[in-house]
Amino acid sequence: MDSLILIVVSTLIFMPYMIYQYCHKGNRENNNYVQLHQAEAGTTKSIFKRKNDLMQLKYVNVEGINMDKNLTYFIVKNQCMKLKGIADGDIIGVKMFDGNFSLSSTKGEILLIYLDDEYFKGFKIREQGDLTLDGMAYETFHYKNGKQTKSSKPHSIESIKGVVVEVHGREYVSSW
Repeated sequence: MDSLILIVVSTLIFMPYMIYQYCHKGNRENNNYVQLHQAEAGTTKSIFKRKNDLMQLKYVNVEGINMDKNLTYFIVKNQCMKLKGIADGDIIGVKMFDGNFSLSSTKGEILLIYLDDEYFKGFKIREQGDLTLDGMAYETFHYKNGKQTKSSKPHSIESIKGVVVEVHGREYVSSW
């Protein structure tokens, strides 16, 4: 009898969790969930002197988005590109640089940059500025409190990985 009571109590305790896990997994498979990297739109320096690592993939529901196989998709973190039409939780399509695609000299493009320094590891997006005098890097900008803010240092051409060509607005993203 004690064994039966133990089994019933265990079932009552663990069954809701098992049902939740089963349903959660099913939703990811059935509702077009994919794993995407995050692209930081805000500042990348930490006030706590610890490195912010955004290389972990996030599950994101892309239902209703026709994903182009020639683009790489990211989910945006933070609001510092909102004035450029890119907000927190938006999904962006990026044309990555390869042998057939190179960076134009047009100011105002939204660039995808890979950064791995003492404060940050991952992708970020910035507005393209002028080429530096030595021709090896671009000035870049983001928008802090509605004002254009210059990045602390220019980004080398090698660190620029692509250009944002699609923005899919999301009212609510369940991946956070």
